[in-house]
Amino acid sequence: FLHLMNIFKKTLVAIGQTAFKSAGITVESNGKGKFFHILNGFAIANWRFTSKQSFVDAFNQCPPLAAVLLRVGIAAAKGKVWVLKQNSEDESRSEFGKNLRRLFKKPNPIQGWEQFYAQVIVYKRLYGYAPIITTNPAGFGGVTEKTKMWCLPPWFVDIEISKKLLSATDMTDLLDKVEFTYKGKKDPLDIKNLILLRDYTPTMNLEDAVLPQSRNLSLALPIAGIVSAYKSNNVLIKKKGGLGIIGNNTKDAIGSVALKDTEKKEIEEKLHENYGLTEDQFQVIVSNAALTYTPMVFDTTQLGIHETISNYTKEVCNVHGYPFKLLASDKSTGLNSNELKEASISLYNDTIQPEVDADFRVFADFFKCEEFGIDLLCDFSEIDVLQENKKEAATARLTFSRALEIDWKNNMITRNMYLKQLGFDEIDGKEGDEYYWQFIARTKPEGDENADKPPTNNN
Repeated sequence: FLHLMNIFKKTLVAIGQTAFKSAGITVESNGKGKFFHILNGFAIANWRFTSKQSFVDAFNQCPPLAAVLLRVGIAAAKGKVWVLKQNSEDESRSEFGKNLRRLFKKPNPIQGWEQFYAQVIVYKRLYGYAPIITTNPAGFGGVTEKTKMWCLPPWFVDIEISKKLLSATDMTDLLDKVEFTYKGKKDPLDIKNLILLRDYTPTMNLEDAVLPQSRNLSLALPIAGIVSAYKSNNVLIKKKGGLGIIGNNTKDAIGSVALKDTEKKEIEEKLHENYGLTEDQFQVIVSNAALTYTPMVFDTTQLGIHETISNYTKEVCNVHGYPFKLLASDKSTGLNSNELKEASISLYNDTIQPEVDADFRVFADFFKCEEFGIDLLCDFSEIDVLQENKKEAATARLTFSRALEIDWKNNMITRNMYLKQLGFDEIDGKEGDEYYWQFIARTKPEGDENADKPPTNNN
């Protein structure tokens, strides 16, 4: 019996390896009853980002990558766009300000701001940059008359970099030619109408010092691992893995009779076509042949598929600055509300706000906002989790302010010390260096004889 079980075990491993090889990986044992999968060779182990299409394939075939990019994009698009008078909290009422506000509310006929900017973030994080083309009405060419913004899919855009890197004064000097190819038609784009939003990653291209490198290049191995793991899991489900052995139960005078090749082929074909675990398949096999079935237990957890996907997903989150705790698949671990709140605040403070601020500086530069006395901003203060954080900060500031007031009125700090601790500008001259009793003496009402007396016992 033990000998037979060993045969079954070896058969199980062989079947598992065959199934996994079809997905580009092998299965090996560590000698302690645990199995792990290894990607076959360096070329297969790394996701080959050899063309623009390969980035699209990575997004379409790697669910964690798509999930993280979409979530970051949606989070960034929740900000409220403000067109303000420069150095003011009042909205700009100039004609240019009004036009700019309309443009950022609905950038083009098919997208509102939320859809538009989420798309920008996804493209930028997928490729390293997002090209945006702006349009003017016929006969108008200035930035104040812009009526539409389109975020173009980078795989439709060919950018030719100039050789004026060190002498360039703006982005237009760095680009020689930009072409847009769609449905076989190639159109040149006016570089002056192009906004190029770039990711933080520096360029590592030996022939290009302008366009950033996609941060996903560092995820070539994790992306390949996730895709292979999903394919492997699908193979096990579709092919049923090594669930058991079907043999001939017919016997003659000598012993068991082997199945003929034609009989074996017929059984295999019917098994794959008609039987399985999906709704359109039969779960019970009916056959005229005398068959025997020997079941085998195949524990997919030993292969570490789900663990591999989880570990590689963490790497995807790390590279894109998205807290792993916020993924829906990880909420089952029982995170409390404070942990989720901290992760959400971290997402906005460490990832979303810095990236959006950088993008809006590019927008403001393109639209020459400083020249027209306008501040173009994106604000996230109305996000629920940040509202709660602001309330906590306001409470802490109130407590701190009251403590300083006590010190001030007890003549322990001067007016300037008080103001400096609160983050306000100091007062020039002697008035800023006076203590509370001196302030009262200087501003005392007429007839108050005690107001100008210095404190005693430090009071």
